[in-house]
Amino acid sequence: MAVTLSSDSVIYIACPAREVTGGPEAMHQLFYKLTCLGYNAQLYYFPGNTKDPVPPRYQQYKPTFVTKIEDNAKHVLIVPEVSTFLLSTYKHIQKAIWWLSVDNYFASLALERNRSGFSALKRLITLKRHFRLDDTQANQHYHFAQSTYAYTFLENRGIANLYYLSDYLNASYFEGYTRQKKHDQVLYNPKKGIENTRVLIEASPEITWIPIENMTVPEVKQLLAKSKVYVDFGAHPGKDRFPREAVMNECCVITGRDGSANFQEDVPILDKYKFQHVASSSTEIINLIKQCFTHFETLTQDFDLYRKRVLQEEKHFEHEIISIFKKQEI
Repeated sequence: MAVTLSSDSVIYIACPAREVTGGPEAMHQLFYKLTCLGYNAQLYYFPGNTKDPVPPRYQQYKPTFVTKIEDNAKHVLIVPEVSTFLLSTYKHIQKAIWWLSVDNYFASLALERNRSGFSALKRLITLKRHFRLDDTQANQHYHFAQSTYAYTFLENRGIANLYYLSDYLNASYFEGYTRQKKHDQVLYNPKKGIENTRVLIEASPEITWIPIENMTVPEVKQLLAKSKVYVDFGAHPGKDRFPREAVMNECCVITGRDGSANFQEDVPILDKYKFQHVASSSTEIINLIKQCFTHFETLTQDFDLYRKRVLQEEKHFEHEIISIFKKQEI
């Protein structure tokens, strides 16, 4: 059953203040698209006392925000899966959880369970405010899944009122791309799966490995534009941005199979570019990287479908919004 709205309904989108990561950007994208499509949407930043809560990078989404949510059944409150504690504050408003990741949901529970500086009682009280998958009221909420990984996870646990609500790669991450001289080098994110990547680095001293760190968006784009391969052997808690950004800047992409990377709908690359066990497959992976170097012009075509999917994401996101949020006819 779709989310029913009246003419004066407000869709509140809870977002952590001043954070610049994939989740908060998705929340800003949702606000922007809802507004463009004629819905009344407002961001709600938390903690509520944060000064200048909007990161400069997200000003492009023209955000407007409120500091108080009206707890009324005609309104809707959407929270990310890591911040479900916000839902317990309200009794009447329609509630939705946007599962931008699966792994981070469990990490948020563990964080509350082990938070230092809190008494055992306070930790327990805070933890009880979080949404539980086995809660008898779980299906009274709406659940939006950003990835097939998340959708499948929730479906297998009997969650109803479940809808796809993805996101899209902002064109600023790839627009203006012009083919530069591609170099035989491999890019990686040192914050993800470094223990796996390190195995490959140590086994291939003849290959140039470059970490993507401490760079602006234009700097990352420029580096991707002149590189042939991007690898990502870390966790994929949702449809991650970096693989999409890499493929749109014409890199060959090689991943593990954790999380969303194991789903063709989320990371649509050929199976030969996905590896379950990096350590035992290191020779095969290194040989594949060298093939990408040598036969780049041919193998880059293996990623045409992925590029096509990324280009369709924004329009697809709009269709998902329209199918979820239904305005009552007067």
